[in-house]
Amino acid sequence: MRYGLINASNDELERSIDSCESWGWYCAEILAFGILAEFAIAAIHPPYDSFCERWGSSIADMLVFLGVAGEVQFGRMASRRQAELKRRSDIKIAEANERAALALKRAEELHKENLELSRKIFPRVISPEQAANIRDAIAPFAGTPFDMDCDPGAEDAFIRTLSTTLQEAGWALHGSSPHNVAVMFASLVPQPKGPVSDARLCLRLHGSSADKFQAPAAALQAALSRALGQAVGMVIDHPESNFISRDAIHVEVYKAR
Repeated sequence: MRYGLINASNDELERSIDSCESWGWYCAEILAFGILAEFAIAAIHPPYDSFCERWGSSIADMLVFLGVAGEVQFGRMASRRQAELKRRSDIKIAEANERAALALKRAEELHKENLELSRKIFPRVISPEQAANIRDAIAPFAGTPFDMDCDPGAEDAFIRTLSTTLQEAGWALHGSSPHNVAVMFASLVPQPKGPVSDARLCLRLHGSSADKFQAPAAALQAALSRALGQAVGMVIDHPESNFISRDAIHVEVYKAR
């Protein structure tokens, strides 16, 4: 190679491999001719001190040597060129895999962004299948009283579906607080942090009856989180709080962001 293997183009390497293979075949022919010459000399048995008797075997041996040496050398040359092509191919495959991994990661990020955007644009919905799953999860706690407080901007259809689902599971609608969520949180209680704000849906228990309602509230929290694909918060008020009923699980629905 004029500029070496590293600097040669792929086409040059492929042509060089073809050339090495051709020369390897020529060397094989030389080897075969030398072996045949050895047999021919043995068969003819030339006269003593004749040219064939003196030099025939040496020439045949030289042809065998050249044929073997040529095959080995050109085979090694072809092997080195093939190794260089493979090295370049491995680099391209690694780069392609890296690009594919980055593209997959970006696609996952876009999918998450689209999900977040859809949650902001489209109203929350509890499908019939999700409602059935929620009912199955909380049915063991039938008879549990609950009430609901809703942000004035929250989706009416979502609120009605949620209330109906709980009642169909055997839960008892206890009533609603005299304060709506927006007024209560804005003027009376500090806005809760963490999963409550993220989910825009919160279960609130009165501190004096938290032990009584902890199990059904946890079941409802898990069922709603699975249905909505978001963490649903749970808050326990002070035992002396007067803002919510101590006789029910308080469901608070905020306006979706």
